[in-house]
Amino acid sequence: DGFANGVDSEWAPVVVEDKGSLRVTQLEKRMAFKDKAKWDFFQKLLIDAGLVESKKTRTGLFKTVERFVVNEKRVTSLLALTAMHDIMKMSQLLPVVQPQHAPYHGYAASNTIGDHDS
Repeated sequence: DGFANGVDSEWAPVVVEDKGSLRVTQLEKRMAFKDKAKWDFFQKLLIDAGLVESKKTRTGLFKTVERFVVNEKRVTSLLALTAMHDIMKMSQLLPVVQPQHAPYHGYAASNTIGDHDS
């Protein structure tokens, strides 16, 4: 529910039971995303990236329960990397090719080197 509808002020996923809910915007798109997304693939991606770890807990003599735990250090690192990626798009921080280094990988003197997706 959190990926489709967001979270509330307490970081709990917003649960939408029907189309009459006014708690979220673009409700039909969110419900379609929740219903049609390939959650197994998304879960595998999060696990393979090390962002979420599967933990098995014994709840009885022959019974175990699987739950998922967020790897906070890994998620924090990814968020920091994402922030730095966006910060480095600021024109004031972009490097300028100095004459003594020109040409530099196709950039002429005084050219600003920008990110490929800025």
